[in-house]
Amino acid sequence: MSKLALLIEARPSPHIVPLVLHMMSVVPRDWRFLMIGSQQSVGLVARAHAIQHQQKRGKIDFQIIPSLLVTQDEDHVSRLLTDPKFYESLPGVEWMLRYESDSILCANSPKGLDEFLDSDWTSLGSIDITHLSGSGGLSLRRISAIRRILSFQQRTNNSEPEDEWFMKRLRILPGRAIVPGPSKPGLVSDHEQLVKPMGYHVPLDGDLLDSPLWRDAESRQNILDYCPELSMILDMKLERERCPPEMKQDWAFKA
Repeated sequence: MSKLALLIEARPSPHIVPLVLHMMSVVPRDWRFLMIGSQQSVGLVARAHAIQHQQKRGKIDFQIIPSLLVTQDEDHVSRLLTDPKFYESLPGVEWMLRYESDSILCANSPKGLDEFLDSDWTSLGSIDITHLSGSGGLSLRRISAIRRILSFQQRTNNSEPEDEWFMKRLRILPGRAIVPGPSKPGLVSDHEQLVKPMGYHVPLDGDLLDSPLWRDAESRQNILDYCPELSMILDMKLERERCPPEMKQDWAFKA
């Protein structure tokens, strides 16, 4: 059974190339990579010499979806990931790491990705009745469990995000194993600090990070010391752009 790291990104963001190369360096060697995107985003990444080298080695493949526009809403991605035909195009793949342009794995993590292969879904999220976020932006998924759900369930377009949709059904599926969060260390740290997390998911380049943890300069620096590559996906500021020291809430990031 093969393992696949999947990135779906239509925007030609300049940090995608270093992000993909970093992810290749921190996951086990037997993981392959697939980027699905627009003509612009795939063209940007595929032109990089380091990426071309990895493509020749069979490490990464690309797929262009014409309907995946730069301005496409998130529901288009949810439709793709809840379409049984999509998984038919991934024969032999049993584990899928889904990451986005605003998520990253930390090289300093004491845990390895393969340590979570016993679960069907590993990510940040609560599986109680009130909150069913699957934090799909950085999640490890067992494809056989996904296929089982899609064999008898169909998602309604323009409804809840695909990760929440899957999590609700995985929760009640007999014999399923889910590693949620943030109550226990796991794959993702999303708005909450976990003890040496495997990675971080910071939606919209960190613009949605409004917790006291991220507002506190010392806590934020501790996170960046542990996971310096996090700065790759954050909308950071230069030192000279820092807020005045008398401000109670220090939002500026060192660069």
